[in-house]
Amino acid sequence: MRIHVGTSGYNYPEWRGSFYPEDIKAKDMFAFYARAFRAVEINYTFYRMPTTKTTTAWESQAPDGFRYVLKAPRRITHDRRLKDCADLVGAFVEAARVLGDHRGPLLFQLAPTFRADTERLAAFLDVLPADVQAAFEFRHDSWLTDETYRVLSDRGAALCIADVGERTTPVHATARHGYFRLRDQGYEAADLERWAETIAGRAADWDDAWVFFKHEDEGKGAMFARDFTAILERRGLTGRGQVLIAASHTSVIPRRAKAAIQDLTPPTGSPAKETRPPALRPSRHRCPTRGSQRSHSARRAVPPAP
Repeated sequence: MRIHVGTSGYNYPEWRGSFYPEDIKAKDMFAFYARAFRAVEINYTFYRMPTTKTTTAWESQAPDGFRYVLKAPRRITHDRRLKDCADLVGAFVEAARVLGDHRGPLLFQLAPTFRADTERLAAFLDVLPADVQAAFEFRHDSWLTDETYRVLSDRGAALCIADVGERTTPVHATARHGYFRLRDQGYEAADLERWAETIAGRAADWDDAWVFFKHEDEGKGAMFARDFTAILERRGLTGRGQVLIAASHTSVIPRRAKAAIQDLTPPTGSPAKETRPPALRPSRHRCPTRGSQRSHSARRAVPPAP
């Protein structure tokens, strides 16, 4: 498994003096960021559909091994709510493909008022090209069901594990890539260690894990990402996109890929068994910190180690 660590965005003047040097110019921020991390989640694309001209410029500035994760335009996820948007998806995917080897997954963050509609989700996933890695962040609890996980798993799309305030998405492996958005602004060292344990414990489920910390005025997200990377390195792992853990695993194969494989392969034995973690309710655990209550800013769920 490879772990890719970064932040949601990087071009923040407010980060001067904390993450960036005080006197850094805006044009030099990406190069500085890319020396610290090997992935970034781009929020710009949520507000504005990217063009191939834009992504060509991003591709040309990226160092070897660097990946961009693009957040899907709100016109897809919020305005049309995954319905009748094949034209928009086509334009978005076309722009993303220009990134070539620098392309990571595409993140689809649904509106918090968007209630579960697994038929619509399945139809939308059928529109996505097979070469697109996707992750879905559901912000309404009605989505957190076995049926949703089955639809994602059948099509090889990841459930985004979001840690926001008092709410943490259950950790389910529905694809060969995991996706984490760690949004709290009060993480302590024990919290980051716990998340490292959780992700490392899923080496059999994922080939890649993507971990992004929140952008905010104080630059804490970048510092959390640095600390998290250091934790991985101390554990003999890595957060810079290199091989993390070699593990034998049973692949989670999308249903449409299974059909193609079965057409080409004679039935010589039983099919691979799909990895399915048990159903969980939205997590509300408190992370133990030597028996003390966590600070107000950090009082939210951290999943138990697997």
